[in-house]
Amino acid sequence: SASSLSQEAELLKALVETNSGTANVVGVQSVQRQMKTQFEALGFKVAITEKNLFVAELEGSKDEFITFISHSDTVFEPSSGFLKFEVSSDLKTASGPGVIDDKGGLVVGIFGIRHYLETVQKKPKYSLRFLISPSEETGSSEIEKQLLEYGNKSYAILGLEPSLDDGSIIIKRRGNRWYKIRVTGKEAHAGRSHQDGINACHELAIKLDRLQRLTDYKRNRTVSIGRMEGGKDKYNIVCGFAEAKVDTRFLDKKESLLLHKSVVEIVQKN
Repeated sequence: SASSLSQEAELLKALVETNSGTANVVGVQSVQRQMKTQFEALGFKVAITEKNLFVAELEGSKDEFITFISHSDTVFEPSSGFLKFEVSSDLKTASGPGVIDDKGGLVVGIFGIRHYLETVQKKPKYSLRFLISPSEETGSSEIEKQLLEYGNKSYAILGLEPSLDDGSIIIKRRGNRWYKIRVTGKEAHAGRSHQDGINACHELAIKLDRLQRLTDYKRNRTVSIGRMEGGKDKYNIVCGFAEAKVDTRFLDKKESLLLHKSVVEIVQKN
């Protein structure tokens, strides 16, 4: 029952049942406001920027910051129907949108910091900074510059994303880069003037096949076609437009540059 929930679980329930799919800006802002109350109660100074980046800071003995980073959005928009926080009868398992990624991270962060300030030292050695992105699920591109600036000014950065399945802390992850590829062809009637058309879907399919072949598991490098679409909803029209979204993952900066060069060559090749 709700009365049996711990303080941590009560906060998690409140956050999870506040829908904050990335496109639901009102919901994202509501989660930010709930976290603002939590951090201000611990003495943090909180600011929420015009682009909804949440920044909470607490002065320590040193000017250098330990920065925690998390996010308030989820992939579940209101239309998903996945809206409720539910707990198993033994109170050991919970489910709901963002219960792990990343509202669970918000709860772990605030209660971990609270415990530290109450039981270890009221004024920490390093200053503390807690960032909450409103749009991590879509790449946080609009606040990328701000995040980079905070990162460069941090002594250490701790991400509050989910751990591995066995509870192990993740100390590194592959980099990734997203591509949106657009191909413009020439529409024509498939029966009367097929020879006059240039099929964008066909050209895109060739490029995507070549891109997919860049995957190399031995090098820990992957290419994934996340979405493709094109043309009109007709059988008899040569497709005049097509586009795709492609995800790439790589181990380091060197691999990133090599992979990017290959992607550009494939996309630009006629």
